Amino acid sequence: QDIMSATSSIDFEGGNAASQSEQLDALVEAGDLTMWKTAVGSSLRTFPVSLQFLESRTNGKVTADALGFGSEDDVSMDDFKYATLGVTLGASVLGVLALALLPENIGATVCYLLALVPIAFIGIGSTAPGIIAGGIKTAKGTADTQDERLDRICRHEAGHFLCGYMCGLPIKGYETTENGVQCVEFHPSQEGPVTGREFSPEEIAALACVAMSGSVAEILGLGDAKG
Repeated sequence: QDIMSATSSIDFEGGNAASQSEQLDALVEAGDLTMWKTAVGSSLRTFPVSLQFLESRTNGKVTADALGFGSEDDVSMDDFKYATLGVTLGASVLGVLALALLPENIGATVCYLLALVPIAFIGIGSTAPGIIAGGIKTAKGTADTQDERLDRICRHEAGHFLCGYMCGLPIKGYETTENGVQCVEFHPSQEGPVTGREFSPEEIAALACVAMSGSVAEILGLGDAKG
């Protein structure tokens, strides 16, 4: 409540990045805020990072499996391949049965409709593979429930928010998309858009940290990340 009162005068939606940063800096100097830009400085030094490094620095929590690389619960290309074969085989068997068991005209119509199922499946997989992946996860029993999904989204976005705040990146916007997913967007620098120059190493480090923070927040709270 104190933080909301202190930041009530800041326009986080329509204000520009520079004025937002200046107002937050003033609140830090006044002692009203303590975590704004606390990661700026030596904490944002640039250095190469590997999965082994992340695993060692997080006491074994952030691993390739936890991030979804090669995990048994992850949907692999083999899963898509076997699902496509299963749909094609199932549609073929049902088509043959329709021709054999149903009246001639009805059986032929059903057979033609079933022939379109594998085509539709491949079309959906090509344009929106997430839909197919969600169905495969449900079949494998690895999909989240609605409450678990909401909890995961909240943790993921909270990780972005906290890391961006500590890295000194002003908020550009926050919205709920049509499918109910909340998304936060930061300005790429404290001055706003970066034009006419390259990103500095510190800015790249800040953006990299913020990009990774959502998945790390999922892992710390739930044991794995699903994005």
